[in-house]
Amino acid sequence: MELVTDETYPSGQVQRLVHLTDRAGAAGIDATGVLKGDIYVGPLSNAGKSGMGITWRTGLSPGAYQAAVPIPQGALGAFSKPTPIGIFTGWQRAMGTQYTARGVLDLTTGTFTRTGINWTQVGWYGTDLVIDAGLIYVGTRAAGGDQ
Repeated sequence: MELVTDETYPSGQVQRLVHLTDRAGAAGIDATGVLKGDIYVGPLSNAGKSGMGITWRTGLSPGAYQAAVPIPQGALGAFSKPTPIGIFTGWQRAMGTQYTARGVLDLTTGTFTRTGINWTQVGWYGTDLVIDAGLIYVGTRAAGGDQ
């Protein structure tokens, strides 16, 4: 799978998203033409990042990314932008991350078939809630709220 560039997309497209993967993942995607599971994508600009730049934008380790898979325009409706409720989902939103429910995305047709819940994203929301609750608790105690 080749690195995606701006020339891959017709000019005038509003949103250009890519899924980042390693060589083995790219080979599997090339062979099947589908993305499976909890699918995460980001802006095309992620495809040009490397090293710590990719980690900062996506959370992927620098060696975990060797290929960018373009997402067809017809599939954009399957993706959701995170609702920022804390530090992690706020970071996802700020970096342009989008996600699907667990499912299968046909890269030829753009058809998405939901197969379940994206438990990874549920974990991010849960982590934010725990941190938020802890900060509220500490803040109220520091302000003398339990006296």
